[in-house]
Amino acid sequence: MGCFQVSLHMMVFYFWLVSLVIGSMFMWSIAALDFHFNFRVWLDKHWDDPALANVRDRLCLNGTASDQCAVPPAGFPHGSPDLWCQAKYDSDECTAIKAEVGMAACVCRIHGAALR
Repeated sequence: MGCFQVSLHMMVFYFWLVSLVIGSMFMWSIAALDFHFNFRVWLDKHWDDPALANVRDRLCLNGTASDQCAVPPAGFPHGSPDLWCQAKYDSDECTAIKAEVGMAACVCRIHGAALR
């Protein structure tokens, strides 16, 4: 008998313990994914709500140009992220915006539109 011999009861216990840990990690990941999805659906539905203006501004200020809405210039109408995100760089007003802000591209994933 070696010193590393494990009884059948201990093997069953270790198998149960490992299964419990892996199963709980799987269940917590599903719960977190469901919470994230529900939050995104709620945010997409209420994005234009005036009460979320502060959240919109913080997301735009803290994000990078590649993954968040770009910060609109000071004269741009507040509360209209759709207009800002859907503007095209080949239009006159967007050329002026690009010159004022000084960025090459902006992707707004929340509205699914990209500046080109």
